[in-house]
Amino acid sequence: MLINEIKSYIVSHKKTCNLFNTEFNKRVLISYTIMPFLSKKIYHSNAQESRVIASIFNELEFNVDIIHYTNKSKIDYDKYDVIFGFGVPFECSFFTEKEKDIKRIHYSTGAHVCYQNYAEIKRIEEVNKKCNSNISPKRLVSWSWSMSIGLSDALIVIGNEWTKSTYSKYTTKPIYTINATALITKINKINLRETEKTKRSFLWFGSGGLVHKGLDLCLEYFSIKPELNLHICGPMEDDFNKV
Repeated sequence: MLINEIKSYIVSHKKTCNLFNTEFNKRVLISYTIMPFLSKKIYHSNAQESRVIASIFNELEFNVDIIHYTNKSKIDYDKYDVIFGFGVPFECSFFTEKEKDIKRIHYSTGAHVCYQNYAEIKRIEEVNKKCNSNISPKRLVSWSWSMSIGLSDALIVIGNEWTKSTYSKYTTKPIYTINATALITKINKINLRETEKTKRSFLWFGSGGLVHKGLDLCLEYFSIKPELNLHICGPMEDDFNKV
């Protein structure tokens, strides 16, 4: 299924209900990404994370419903025992009158929003001041997420003890850290290379938010090292490229 078709499906469908067609007594709503359940293609580490999360709740005997984290549809939260994830459906669960106790587990895929947004803004400010430019932030997260983080019953954070420390000042609830996952693909053919010819070549590989990812610092260093070659693989950001 093409990416555009998947996005269209997400917009037109509220959620994937009872993913495993089970008849357990407990039910969980996972507010993360629905795309891995619409396509077998693994295009991002969150695809395998989503499938593992769903399978674990299935093993724990929960009926599993999946909803995309940007979905704004009205949800009957009373039928759920656990809500897992982040985003709009997760946040909205705090504003409904509930007839039963619902446990919420916030899945945090980076540093706390208060740290991340401040760090993003300061880095953008630094570059704009140095280059007399007007680059805009690309990695800002909704500040409202800090509410759902603080009110959740527990947090699972991708990262290490430092990542955890950005959350611990805002909540007294349990925080569990897990390592970031990686995409492992089978290599059918290994291309041998001449090591001596590659010692002076480097690859910068990153995603959106080029300043946030530090590409400007990398470029500064390589600009004073003409004997080295830098190859860049990442998104095209017009304001960054202009500077």
